[in-house]
Amino acid sequence: MAAISASEYAEHDAIALAGLVRAGDATPAELLESAIARAEERADLNAIAHLMPMDEVMLATDRQAALSGVPFLLKDISVQVAGMALTMGSELLSGNVCVADDTLTQRFRAAGLSLFGRTVMAELGMRVVTDPCKFGPTVNPWNPGRNAGGSSGGAAAAVAAGIVPVAHATDAFGSIRVPAAHCGVFGLKPSRLRVPGGPGIGEALAGLGNPHCVSFSVRDSAALLDAVQGADIGDAYASPPAAANVAALERPPRRVRIACWTGAPDRTPVASANVLAVEEMAEHLASLGHHVEQAELIYDGSALSDAIRVLAGTTSAMMAKRRMQALGATSLDGLLEPASIDWIERAEAFTAADFQSALHGIHQIGRAVGSFFQAYDAYLTPVTAERPMALSPPRPSDLAGLLAQNAAHAPFTAVYNAGGCPAMSVPSGFDAQGLPLAVQIGAAFGKEARLFSLAAEIERTKPWRRAPLHMLQTFTA
Repeated sequence: MAAISASEYAEHDAIALAGLVRAGDATPAELLESAIARAEERADLNAIAHLMPMDEVMLATDRQAALSGVPFLLKDISVQVAGMALTMGSELLSGNVCVADDTLTQRFRAAGLSLFGRTVMAELGMRVVTDPCKFGPTVNPWNPGRNAGGSSGGAAAAVAAGIVPVAHATDAFGSIRVPAAHCGVFGLKPSRLRVPGGPGIGEALAGLGNPHCVSFSVRDSAALLDAVQGADIGDAYASPPAAANVAALERPPRRVRIACWTGAPDRTPVASANVLAVEEMAEHLASLGHHVEQAELIYDGSALSDAIRVLAGTTSAMMAKRRMQALGATSLDGLLEPASIDWIERAEAFTAADFQSALHGIHQIGRAVGSFFQAYDAYLTPVTAERPMALSPPRPSDLAGLLAQNAAHAPFTAVYNAGGCPAMSVPSGFDAQGLPLAVQIGAAFGKEARLFSLAAEIERTKPWRRAPLHMLQTFTA
């Protein structure tokens, strides 16, 4: 019998659970039992893609590890775990089983985490909604008619519903921040290569992709980043050395200069609730003594769109080609969704000059972002332009439709991937339908500690709450 009930377990963050293990009040096996029970109780969310048998999970033996015994779910992408399935939300990778652990896997385990499954994600991580044909839609824990957001939707839903207090997630265009915003949890995308992807991946999507997590508490995110950050052997480059992020939470935050803007960079319409959330957060931060003023980050949006199309397309095409060779397949039909196939087929026509132009484009955006943060310490905007999508929104049939859907929903996030800078989604209340609201705050390259300090101050003075633990609430549309 577990030392704590499933509902009690779900009310603890990761640091609190590790504290129970350290004090001898719970064992890693008991926490894992509670997590699995909670996962079964909330199977209706469709948040988990693969669940390992309990007796196959490697449990922590060091009770003094930072997150000793904390159950942990991995996104169904990137991180290799020997013996664990990895499908990237697609039929193309059905039956794919990892043969070795990545560096990040080793660091997760050294931190004391119990890796026990993978979460559902958008196919290949390419959509801002989690509704892959292979697994179906992931339900928003706040409303059964809404999607959890993407691409790390399963991770955000699992954390919001108390299955785990913190879960691995990745972010190439906003895939940590978008579902975090829609599920009412905290999500930080770190600086480029703050967290390693090797040895299998040198730099995901030419540096656009970044692994980290979604979490219920700010301190869990900071503690996990402290545990896993730092260059891997042979990395081509790395983020600058970082101060301890948990320590930043414990110091009184210094007053900072914050730019605030609610208009989308491509002039996409922004939901009034999202605008109001930013305006209210600006007022709140000003009341805490920060200087907040209106200012817009200007950059070449067309260069960013072109870079995403080329860099994500060529990366997917490379993966698909290798997998087709392994399977002996001659066609992607039935193995990927139509829009994914269209993206890959178009990518096969890209030239070396196209690829180099894409790299040049994101590097120029990086310079624009870097210059902006010479004048400001942080940048406050909406996370998304739209409210959470319907549970199964229209599925794009081609690349143009997919990119249009992504751009209309989340025009604020990808600039940080191009610029390599950290950015976070911070919960900020609820709309009239009871769905979570959130704001995005970004900072200069390498300044995660500044964001954690701000987030912790917001968490203390404007706290957020968990999704319903026992049943889905019903709201009117």
